[in-house]
Amino acid sequence: PAPTLDVVTLYYRSNPNEILGTFPVKVFDANALYNNMVRMRNSLYTMRDNLDASRSGDATACNAYKGAYESIKASGVFYDEVPADWAEIDLYYFLSFVYSLDRTRPAYLSCRDAGQVDEFNYGLALSAINDTLSLLEPTVGAAASKLGL
Repeated sequence: PAPTLDVVTLYYRSNPNEILGTFPVKVFDANALYNNMVRMRNSLYTMRDNLDASRSGDATACNAYKGAYESIKASGVFYDEVPADWAEIDLYYFLSFVYSLDRTRPAYLSCRDAGQVDEFNYGLALSAINDTLSLLEPTVGAAASKLGL
């Protein structure tokens, strides 16, 4: 049998020497997966809601954006032995997590280092957030339906 992983380490695509984070691998838990997706979705909305003001250098908005980014990082859990009927939901969660974390990072770093989001990173973050939400929203709905919520 293949060895089981305890953690998954993700690297930042724009700087492969930089680690985005190290995330636990846990036994599958449908409720936890759903809750992580909801936290990620809510964080993406917070990031989008604060992006315009972050571009203008609003410190409160930048802090809200950074906090939401950190919340996405905190929702990063990978699951082992995912049941077949949850495999697609888990895959979309994984793709949403990795993509949103990687593609919204430049705006996060911009807020952290410069106190505002520059125009290029604003556009990158906005499109990444919208793309991720278009995949994540129906996935959250599908998970809720499977859980009878």
